[in-house]
Amino acid sequence: MKRIFLKKDVFFKLILISFIFLLILPVIYFLIWILLCGVVIFFHRKNFASHKNSLSNAVDIVLSPVTGTIKDITTNDEFNIIKMSVPFWGPFGLFLPFSAEVSESRKIEGKKNWLGKVISKDRVEFQNKLGHKTLIDITPNMNERKPDVWVKAGDKARSSACFGYVPYGGTITVKVARNAEVLVVKNEKVRAGFTILAGMKG
Repeated sequence: MKRIFLKKDVFFKLILISFIFLLILPVIYFLIWILLCGVVIFFHRKNFASHKNSLSNAVDIVLSPVTGTIKDITTNDEFNIIKMSVPFWGPFGLFLPFSAEVSESRKIEGKKNWLGKVISKDRVEFQNKLGHKTLIDITPNMNERKPDVWVKAGDKARSSACFGYVPYGGTITVKVARNAEVLVVKNEKVRAGFTILAGMKG
């Protein structure tokens, strides 16, 4: 059965109708109306596409591994560094930025938070068949809810395949080659498996 997705204008109409109903209906009927709207939105929400209908066959691009917001973009001698934030309410999935082999997967001790606890982060390094490398550092919002990374060195997977999750959100740092062309800007919203972060050269 084909899923029908609601468009943005439908959501605006539902909100407008809800306000009107709030003014004219008793509270109990208004609550029932809100419940019905919630059910409709839940069953017709737009899910993220799998690797089958994403840009999974391209070998010269880096897709966003998470759904979130670009917080900072910097450059050093070796990498373009793209820092993203995954909100506390999710979604929390981690997805491969391109079809690749995992060349490294390990934990790194990070900085202390405001409570004095050391927050460790996970680092995963991917390399595709053209030799392009991308590093992803995963730092959780809460130290007690550590990232769950399912891959280890030597594993191979297709672009946009899920390789873990970060409970309650966190900061995801993607490091691409210095000569790559970064295609996103600060404060831009990105979607896992859809948004192209960078184009690889060479």
